[in-house]
Amino acid sequence: MPTITMTAGARPDTTAEQRKLEQLLSSLIQGTSHPVPVEASADPRIRVLESADHSQAVILFEIAGESDDSDTAYIVCGVHAPEDALAAARDSVLHINPVNGVAEVLHETRFTASAAPAPSPATDTQPAAKRSAAETGPHRYSGARIAADGHTPESLYRELGLNRKLSEQVLATTTSMMFLRSLDKAPAWQSAAFRELASGYSVDEVREDLRLQSAEDRTPDPTASEQEKVLAAINQPAAQLEFTYIGDTVDALRDVIESGDFGRWKVFLHPQQRNLATRWLSGSGRVFGGAGTGKTVVAVHRAVNIHKGLLTGRRSGKTGTRILLTTYTRGLAASLRSMVTALDPGALAEDPGDEGIVVTGIDSLARSIVADASPRARAEATENVLGRSLLVAPRCVSAQKEAEELEAAVSATGVTLPGTKGHGAFLRQELTDVVLPGRITSKRDYLRVPRTGRGVALNRAERIAVWTVLDSYLASCAQSAKVGWETMAAIAAAVLDERAVDGDPSSRLADHVIIDEAQDFHAGHWLLIRALVARGPNDIFISEDAHQRIYGNPMVLSRFGINTRGKASAGLRLNYRTTAENLDFAVNILTGEHFVNSEGDRDTVTGYHSERSGPEPVVRKCRSFAHEMDTAAEAIRKWRETEGPTRAVRIAVLTRTRNDAGRIVDALARRDIEAKFCKEANEVDERVVSVMTMHGAKGLEFTHVIVAGVSQDQIPQMYSFARLDDEAREEAMRRERSLLYVAASRARDELLVTTSGAPSEFLRSRIGS
Repeated sequence: MPTITMTAGARPDTTAEQRKLEQLLSSLIQGTSHPVPVEASADPRIRVLESADHSQAVILFEIAGESDDSDTAYIVCGVHAPEDALAAARDSVLHINPVNGVAEVLHETRFTASAAPAPSPATDTQPAAKRSAAETGPHRYSGARIAADGHTPESLYRELGLNRKLSEQVLATTTSMMFLRSLDKAPAWQSAAFRELASGYSVDEVREDLRLQSAEDRTPDPTASEQEKVLAAINQPAAQLEFTYIGDTVDALRDVIESGDFGRWKVFLHPQQRNLATRWLSGSGRVFGGAGTGKTVVAVHRAVNIHKGLLTGRRSGKTGTRILLTTYTRGLAASLRSMVTALDPGALAEDPGDEGIVVTGIDSLARSIVADASPRARAEATENVLGRSLLVAPRCVSAQKEAEELEAAVSATGVTLPGTKGHGAFLRQELTDVVLPGRITSKRDYLRVPRTGRGVALNRAERIAVWTVLDSYLASCAQSAKVGWETMAAIAAAVLDERAVDGDPSSRLADHVIIDEAQDFHAGHWLLIRALVARGPNDIFISEDAHQRIYGNPMVLSRFGINTRGKASAGLRLNYRTTAENLDFAVNILTGEHFVNSEGDRDTVTGYHSERSGPEPVVRKCRSFAHEMDTAAEAIRKWRETEGPTRAVRIAVLTRTRNDAGRIVDALARRDIEAKFCKEANEVDERVVSVMTMHGAKGLEFTHVIVAGVSQDQIPQMYSFARLDDEAREEAMRRERSLLYVAASRARDELLVTTSGAPSEFLRSRIGS
């Protein structure tokens, strides 16, 4: 039967068009319809296939096999109205890049093939004036910036295989808009390469990111048929940004055509993402990067690839069958579960320890492990964590309640601690960051344990006083059978450690653990993660962004026996979600702070860039809350006017607190706009405006976002810092910046920020823009 390969540009937006395309290509696979050649075309292999009702036409390349029509390969490169199809077909050429062997679809009227004559020397050298024209914003594109780094059309062709004519056009651009428009019809891999060069990447970094071969490294098979050469070129990692092999079945075709936004990521992975999702690791691994770079997609793909036994590498082989995919909140876990379903619905399993992929929130997992443990196992585990045995499963209390009870313990024990050292926040962090990770249950052990990462020093007398308070608190936890969430996770880890058998990986609960949004995990979580799986190949894989840490404190994972340094760790720098303008706005919120990743190193946004351009974000300083709501309602009506059959509009209003979210829903209703408060992803209804807290929106994206109430008394919430020590206050301020960064980076196309009263200090540079 014929086989089908599709390109990213051959995917219609509407359901009706998708169904029609599926029927048309299904008839091609089944041999009941036949495409026709196009006269006077630039590529003699181009064909057009028109639907029976003459409402849709597909252009595709026909690559004949060696025997008969049954092994013909079709490469679908566009879906058009019939009146436009012939012109598009005559313009299209399927080309194998002579430098790197990547398949690419070129458009002859836009620029000539890569083997075009070299431009004159005068064209190769950009004048010095061009260098000063390069934009200076941290994520702005321009060809002038590429030229300023010494690149020319000839050098870019020689080193990377970038089209000379296209390079001339790109290097002549001086603004982001000109730059992006110059790449409008460029092959996907060339577009990605130019964006990376414009973001300051070196040629070697671009080659490594896109897995490009050099001309010297290529060894083409002179005996290969035309079809074999084309299919080999399509299988190059860089080509898979644009091409995906479907095969010869209608079911596979339907899966690709009907998949939604996540499906596009599913089919067209960046080569670096694909490598991270399939690579065999001798131990643990890590992917990091800013919001929207595809870390979650890599994590989900990796889980499915492990399930299918598709990891590749020198030591690849059979992997374990019990895979745990976890994250910080229930809402994010639900989102991960839907992604796994989109990739492989048969991979999901229900209970930890079952074969397949179990998706769960980490706190829910901890609680279930403790609840399901035998009384004996639970008693031993709580003895190891609390210093007291518990036969019943404890309940959890909030962080605020735990801090209050710790301060009550200060009064009950009668100890004296100076300054913030007697405050609940300080004592709680001492418990979660020092006592629980060290399994400390005695004064002797506490006096000896290093307090790594704790910025406030304690002398011996203060240590004794602190331990007196903590020991009293742990005793009350045992008595009341109530503990904090961090303590619950530490108890769950102890349960698993107690039942584990040395040298027997099957005695653990999982063969592989994959964590999304790992920057928000606390010490108790990491104790649990390490206890879930035995040390070994591909044991733990984490996805993190230190700039999105909105809950816990930085943790260095090596102290928990998790090492991801060196080649086991890789960063993603291309943002797929937001426009360059929105990305600039979000990243600038982080200015003035430094962020530490799970390896203890500083995390930066260097090289972080977007592939899209759009309107500048708008900041509106309003007179009152009512004025803010008038402004929001006006924007919502305007955005909805742009909605159409091929342009969906998904709007969210994000704010700091649930109380403000409720006020916003009511205020919009009074302005005849239907809105709904959503706590998490599975409550979002695309038919109405979603109103969410900034915390609740993490992990989601919307086409249009309003971030409301960004005033100085809402973010940062300085009143909550009053009882914190200096180090804790600094970390809290970082979390406040991260929270606004998370909110702003939810916007795909347009972003509006409103404030009434004095604006947040994080917005001061934008007021008046």
